[in-house]
Amino acid sequence: MPTKVALAKINLASLTTDGFDIEGSYVTELHDWSPELPGTLSIRSLATHVSKYITNPGIPGQPLIEIAGQNSGAVALWRWMGVESWDNDNWNVTLTERWFSDGQINKSYIQCTANCPAPTSAVGTINNNHMDGAFYLDVGGSYSFIKSDGGLLAQMYFKVDNVFNADPAPNPQFGSLPISNGSNPVLYDTLGRLFHLGVRLRN
Repeated sequence: MPTKVALAKINLASLTTDGFDIEGSYVTELHDWSPELPGTLSIRSLATHVSKYITNPGIPGQPLIEIAGQNSGAVALWRWMGVESWDNDNWNVTLTERWFSDGQINKSYIQCTANCPAPTSAVGTINNNHMDGAFYLDVGGSYSFIKSDGGLLAQMYFKVDNVFNADPAPNPQFGSLPISNGSNPVLYDTLGRLFHLGVRLRN
């Protein structure tokens, strides 16, 4: 007797998230403030707050997974970026600030130093579940060679990422990955201070 089995894929998992973004910008000609000040100043600021980022695997008995503020992942509670740029004829100088807030190694861990409950595969115990946030400053600039018709001929540029050479927070969950060196490469700068220098040419 012939038999038949029909298989259909059902996605029972779900994701619930909540938060908000804030953005502001300002542009001014500096000579409007003082005739001795040349150039244009541009300021831009962006902030993001994620209050929850919960994954429901859709499997009975499996716990919900909250990763907002889990700095071993990719979702910090707060992130902010600021950009300040000065332009004057051939010159440009830009400052970029990047910051995200403190968090935890794992939101499901129980932090304790005595009388700890027995750890399970879903809920572990740890004596310090804190991970510092980070602040990075990048500095860049360029000089443009302009053709007589006003078009761009060439541009020399430089950039220094992570000027203060800030170290990433230790993360034991990434200790077995040689490329991460015991830190989270998704949120943190794991390369340290980095220099860029180059020339752009245009036909």
